[in-house]
Amino acid sequence: MDERNTCSRMELTLQNSINIILQQNAQILNQELEWLREVIHVRLALHFEQETSYQSIDQLPVPYVLDAEGSYADFVREHRLSVEERLVLILALIPHLKPGLLDVMLTKNHDYDRRYSEFGGVLLDGHLGLVPTAETAMFILAGEDLEKRLYYQHIFNSQHPFF
Repeated sequence: MDERNTCSRMELTLQNSINIILQQNAQILNQELEWLREVIHVRLALHFEQETSYQSIDQLPVPYVLDAEGSYADFVREHRLSVEERLVLILALIPHLKPGLLDVMLTKNHDYDRRYSEFGGVLLDGHLGLVPTAETAMFILAGEDLEKRLYYQHIFNSQHPFF
């Protein structure tokens, strides 16, 4: 009897630990997703010359994850990801976590009767949302600033941890 109770307690403790880790990851990822949503909103406002209180996406507050627990925060710390790299990472997770967040980027360019090519992204069979590409990341990070686009190319090279 004692052995069975001990196993049950261990299983319950393990399950509680897993639940705590999932909650911690979800909390951090929700913060990152909300931050990305705001970054995209500001980037689009700047691109379309709409009113915004920001001159750049760099002015937006970045969630603090360095003292957070969970595998996402661990990855950010372990690889010492920059703000820009974190944006690319959370953008890559969008189709799996919150695909509707990119729906705003499916906006049609009425001058050409098609989606805006500068937003990047692809539409795949079996997936209703926009799947971000490196071009999507470059648009979010740099807009049409060619110098910044050239600078951020390092995120997509074969030496980068994302590769």
